[in-house]
Amino acid sequence: MDDLTGTLVLVHPQLPSDPASRQGQIGMITSADLVRDDVFVSFGKGEQALYATNALLVLKEPDKLYRELISNFKELEKNNFKTLFQINLLQQHSTSKQIKTGMELALGN
Repeated sequence: MDDLTGTLVLVHPQLPSDPASRQGQIGMITSADLVRDDVFVSFGKGEQALYATNALLVLKEPDKLYRELISNFKELEKNNFKTLFQINLLQQHSTSKQIKTGMELALGN
């Protein structure tokens, strides 16, 4: 699926079995076959690993995240709201660097 190529993903931090030992690390999808549930993720320097879709996490779409933030701000703790709002602001720039920073913020919380 070419539409996933280039998408930044976070390998689930609590993935029970990861032969590539990349739990909690950010990589980029290089190719995907969703019918077979195969997603190839690059971690730079020629390092690539194969994952199932349920082993990978992505950020919500910026518009959806913003709507949920506004709708649920009373239920969120102040620090969580601030972090999610900061992630949403980073997403507005849509650069790989900003998205990666947003993922790192999410991982830290």
